[in-house]
Amino acid sequence: MPCVRDYFRTGIAILVTRLSESVMAVTVAFFYYVFLWVVLVGTWSGWLDGFLRESGLARGHVYLWAVGSALTAPWHLPVDGWRIGVGLYAAPLLAAWVLWARLRNTDPLYMLAAALLVGMMRTLLLILLARDPVLAVLPPEWLVPLAAGTLAAFVAPSAWQWVPVMLLAYGVSEPLWQWWAAAQGDVRVIGNQAYADGLAVAVATATMAAGVVRAVRQGISGRLRWKQRIS
Repeated sequence: MPCVRDYFRTGIAILVTRLSESVMAVTVAFFYYVFLWVVLVGTWSGWLDGFLRESGLARGHVYLWAVGSALTAPWHLPVDGWRIGVGLYAAPLLAAWVLWARLRNTDPLYMLAAALLVGMMRTLLLILLARDPVLAVLPPEWLVPLAAGTLAAFVAPSAWQWVPVMLLAYGVSEPLWQWWAAAQGDVRVIGNQAYADGLAVAVATATMAAGVVRAVRQGISGRLRWKQRIS
């Protein structure tokens, strides 16, 4: 016989699903535009000064990228039967490579390996959910970026590494996912609105999760030093 806890869990799952579907139904790259706005405000207010110092970029570079991404978001370039998003795919991928090459106090090869790991996980998870939607505890529009962002924070939690890792992971995995989807008869588009929204959610998730990972590591390190002093 089902207990009250089972009914409660079922009710919560249905509520989360309905809220997620409602939010995603009215979304037209909404989260991506919010992400660009946060980048602009964070740069202007000085909140991203540490990130700019680590990457060797000026504020003007960020302003130009964010505004250019927003203005070119509706544009798609036709390439050999495919449509590639300019502001939604090419702009984030360009930022990924620039940060990968310029970010200080990081190992480029490690960041590349981490990005490939996260990207492959995203691709496999998308294919798995497409073939067996019953496995999705949340709508894929939420589950995939949340999972990818969390993994990126664990493999690259320091020195802003998770930003290029997340951007590069999405940029690498999207053509693979769309190639598989096109074989199933879907539209041949790389970098649509759902991709941009998922990328924004993934970066936000990675940023928050990286803070948690760093705090936990610092707590464990402090605990170990304290034990060493009293021993």
